[in-house]
Amino acid sequence: MSQTIQDYFDNAQLSQASYASLEEGMTPDVITAALKGEQEGAHSAAQASRFASQYSIVHAQQNTSNGFSATLLKDSAGQYTFAARGTEGAYNDIGLADLADIGGKGIAVRQAVDLFNYYQLSKQGVSQLDLSRPPC
Repeated sequence: MSQTIQDYFDNAQLSQASYASLEEGMTPDVITAALKGEQEGAHSAAQASRFASQYSIVHAQQNTSNGFSATLLKDSAGQYTFAARGTEGAYNDIGLADLADIGGKGIAVRQAVDLFNYYQLSKQGVSQLDLSRPPC
């Protein structure tokens, strides 16, 4: 499959949006405000508005105790996208996941378990996702 510049741009927007505090059921205006307000210029007003008009938030898993955070989005064509947030400044992300796990073991084990649990729960239905009670 050949990627276009537009595909790369759209994927970058999805990736950056995963850092915002998004929640299921947010209106486009609230999504726009979250993207503009929380991320210190990562999205311009036009980018945030365009994003909010194209995507709805199906589910958002905000930071677990291990630093895992991800958002499941649905675009206006009905296609789903899973966007996992990368490292942010919290100790559980930099200290435990990046330095101890990736540096020592080659993988962020705790976050990988959270991702696995997220996937297992998502198979049960998005409305039931809650990583505070993981299945394994």
